[in-house]
Amino acid sequence: MFLKISLFAVIVVVLFCPLAFGQKTIYVSPEGSADPNGSYSQPFATIGQALQAASNYDIITLKPGTYNTTGDYNLDPNGLIVTLQSQQPEAFDVVSATVIDPNSQGAFLYLENGEDPNFVIAGLTIRNGYNSERSDAGGIVCTGSSPTIRYCIFQNCSSDGEGGAVSFVDSHSLIKNCVFAQNQAWNGGAVLLWASSVQMVNCTLAANSAKFYGGAVFIDGNSQLTATNCILWDNLLTNPPNGGHQITAYRESALTISYCDIQGGANDIDYQGSSLFWLDGNIDADPNFAAFSPQSPAADWDLHLQSKYGRWDKTLAEWVTDSVTSPCIDAGDPAADYQTEPWPNGKRINMGAYGNTGQAGMFGNKADFDVNGTVELADLTELLSEWLQDGDMIVNLDRTGKVDAEDFAIFSQNWLRQTD
Repeated sequence: MFLKISLFAVIVVVLFCPLAFGQKTIYVSPEGSADPNGSYSQPFATIGQALQAASNYDIITLKPGTYNTTGDYNLDPNGLIVTLQSQQPEAFDVVSATVIDPNSQGAFLYLENGEDPNFVIAGLTIRNGYNSERSDAGGIVCTGSSPTIRYCIFQNCSSDGEGGAVSFVDSHSLIKNCVFAQNQAWNGGAVLLWASSVQMVNCTLAANSAKFYGGAVFIDGNSQLTATNCILWDNLLTNPPNGGHQITAYRESALTISYCDIQGGANDIDYQGSSLFWLDGNIDADPNFAAFSPQSPAADWDLHLQSKYGRWDKTLAEWVTDSVTSPCIDAGDPAADYQTEPWPNGKRINMGAYGNTGQAGMFGNKADFDVNGTVELADLTELLSEWLQDGDMIVNLDRTGKVDAEDFAIFSQNWLRQTD
């Protein structure tokens, strides 16, 4: 009996826990090593070398730097399931410093052999990718594959066909907390969906352009796009009046949009022969990016949201304050997780790529713990309930790790103040 149970346990682990057997982390650095083996101290010099050395469920970690050799683009994992990531894939400063740059000589990645959602691309900047094929993007090509893409920046990628940065053909994917800036294509300046279903969550798409249809996104061939907590702003068509400046959906496709800031609102979405489900929380208001001018290179932009209460400055690498607060702050789906955002966070996720990250724009009085707009008795009660406790709770106002007299002093300075 014991043998049967043990054998069953082994079978379960083998079938359902592949990560328990031999998963390894393989490191890559643009400088490589004189004697590379993929370890942290002896990294490979190209992403292609790491893919050749990898097995299913391995993690390929790219050290900061620019990857621009022939071994770093036009890559095909051929069905291998791995994670491709930066060293800190949720830290946008690291993401910005970990760059794949084909210099218009090709696309970064071809996923065409059934790669599933366990194939993860996380925390990478992909810029200057190019593709001349009809339905292939300049950044990541997904055909019959369904990867997960998160915390990535796609910048100045282009296609002579459809989908400047990412193309989904016969795909079912999630794309989350990504920035698409100044990408170009004939149709779908940033993203193409064909016979695909894609969830786009907390993404920012700004100043992408297409010649004919879908300045930011082109959806065709009975596809479905669900967009939540996204910002689409200043995307354009170079040969109007065809299509929609922000999104075009054709041929029995469907768009479901909620808690998004879309320039022009529903009027700037073209959905001929398709369906638009325009749900709660959508707005059409200037997102007040920290630094944004479509006439300047995207590398000079800062798409963090301005805030009177605190905004991360990517150039200074510190928190600053602005004269205005973006309407996209605390405007995302009320049911979405917000807890990675720094306090005060209004206990609600921001729209855009930095929502529910450590660089989300702040809003509110930090002593207004119940977020009702005034520092009063209920907030004092919450402070006292954690008195002398250790931890990273919101009532620890001086962030020393202990709720004590210093926190009470800060609280007292804010007594009866209202959030403006």
